[in-house]
Amino acid sequence: MMENDPPKGRLAARRSAHMPVSPPPPPPPQAPVVVGWVGLVVVALLVFWFFTHRPTPVVTLREYSMLSEGMTYGEAVSIIGAQGVEQASSHTDAIEGVMEPLSIKAYSWQNADGSNMNAMFQNDRMMNKAQFGLR
Repeated sequence: MMENDPPKGRLAARRSAHMPVSPPPPPPPQAPVVVGWVGLVVVALLVFWFFTHRPTPVVTLREYSMLSEGMTYGEAVSIIGAQGVEQASSHTDAIEGVMEPLSIKAYSWQNADGSNMNAMFQNDRMMNKAQFGLR
C-alpha cells in the first residue's frame, strides 16, 4: 500500500471517526450593513444638532436695554446673570482737599456667536455702555 492511498477496512472506519470535521462555512456578513445604518443615523443626528443648536447667550439685547447709567456693577451682573470679564482698570488715590479716590473699570460680556457688550464703571457706577450684534 502506498502512503497516499486512502485507508481500507475497519482500520479506515476508526481513523475517519477520529479525524477532525471541518466547520460549516460562516454565514454571510450582516454586521457591516447594520453598523452602516447605525453610523448613518448617528451622523444625520449630529448634523441636525449642529445646525439647530444655539448655545444660550451670556447677554441679550433685552438685558442690555435694562442697564442704565448710574447703576452699580453688582446690579448690572444681577440683570445680565453673569460676571463680566475685566478688560481694563485704573485707580487714582485721593488728594486731600482736591479730589476723591477714582477707580475706573471696563468689563465685557461676549456670546458664542461673537455678539457682545461693554460697560465702563467709575467708582462702581456705570458711566457708559456699548453693544455689538446682540439679539
